Amino acid sequence: MAGLLGAFELGANALFAQNEAISVTGRNAANANTEGFSREIVDLESNRHLGITVGLTRRSEDNLLASREREADGNRGRATTLSTALAAMERNLVGRDNLPGNIAELFGSFMELASAPMDDVRRSQVISKAGALVSTFHDVANSASQARSGSDARLVTWAAAATEAAQEIASANRALGTSPDPMLMDNRDKAARKLAEIMGGQARIDTDGKMRFVLPSGEVLVDGDRAVTIQTVVDASNGNHLAVRAVDGQHVGVLTRSLESGKIAGEIAFRDGTAAQTQQNLDRLAYDLAQSVNLVHAAHAGLDGVAGRNLFVPLGSPTGAAAALQLNPTLTANPRLIAAGTVGLGQTDNQGAVALSALKDQLLAGGNTRTFTDEAIFDLTTVGSATKTAQGQLELESARSDVLKSTRDSISGVSVQEEMTHLASYQHAAEAAQRFIATVNSLFDSMLNKL
Repeated sequence: MAGLLGAFELGANALFAQNEAISVTGRNAANANTEGFSREIVDLESNRHLGITVGLTRRSEDNLLASREREADGNRGRATTLSTALAAMERNLVGRDNLPGNIAELFGSFMELASAPMDDVRRSQVISKAGALVSTFHDVANSASQARSGSDARLVTWAAAATEAAQEIASANRALGTSPDPMLMDNRDKAARKLAEIMGGQARIDTDGKMRFVLPSGEVLVDGDRAVTIQTVVDASNGNHLAVRAVDGQHVGVLTRSLESGKIAGEIAFRDGTAAQTQQNLDRLAYDLAQSVNLVHAAHAGLDGVAGRNLFVPLGSPTGAAAALQLNPTLTANPRLIAAGTVGLGQTDNQGAVALSALKDQLLAGGNTRTFTDEAIFDLTTVGSATKTAQGQLELESARSDVLKSTRDSISGVSVQEEMTHLASYQHAAEAAQRFIATVNSLFDSMLNKL
């Protein structure tokens, strides 16, 4: 009797084990195209007394590969935001009126005026070209400023997304403490990759099975059940742009300049790097041009024989010069006051216009290394060069990520054909267990009938 009951238990254990294996195999096949899903493996164990039993269902994974993927996610995230922001700023700058062309046209109008210093049409043309140049400086300054403001707006979005990802990791850690569910582990890994893409950094699994996420600076974003909040705050020391910090209770860690990879690092590198430098270069160009033109213009006289007037409203400093540049309203109202001549030499003198046109070829910009036109070209092409470099880096990082993804798929990915083979094997084993149970049951009935 005990032998038959034991046989029943052996058959039941075998049937349960094979059904569990079928369930895991079916889940694998159903998730063959699910991003981030790791193939599950059910461990069937042979026991002398119990027959076939089910061990833990585990994921097929490689922790070293996962670490490299998160590192690649951070590098790709930085490259993506930097490339996107640079490309957008380049389009906006190139899409504006031609700054180098406007500068050349202004000096060309001085040359035209030198050929007929009393011609009112040529004098009005000078005002027109100078006004067009002022408008273009305003446009490019606004474009550079908007590019930096755009980064600030995106930083707010990335900070919120990073906080959400950190909280997802902490929540998964908490749940996995009571249930080692492979699906929970998959979700935790996906959240860790998302956090790495935004913030950079690395994750590790501690001995208690919980994930810990740390930045290269040592700042801990997730520690077991605890997750920091990523915030953005106004930084008065950086032109009221946003600083990024990690807040955990009373602890506040400023991250703005310590992040090495991730989308936030890319935004900061763009905002405080190329965009800020471009803005400074344009301001310096506007300041140097206005100073040089005013110096020559004030030394010469208008048709009224009076000197000492500026063509542009004087600028106090290079800071914000491109946006602040304005024409002298006195000359705008009366172009006959443009200083094309020399005091005491009469209205037909053109030495002022000649001196103004000569500024075109003088090395007065870029620290006295370039002409004004060349400096404008340099400032704009520098953005283009940075954009090209960033795009190349993005292609490289994307290729690295693709290689790692292929490697992970070969280790943790699902092969539908392989799962179908396993499924058939488990089904046959389940059918055999059912027949075994039916046979034992028949013997048990026969024994009862003989009693």
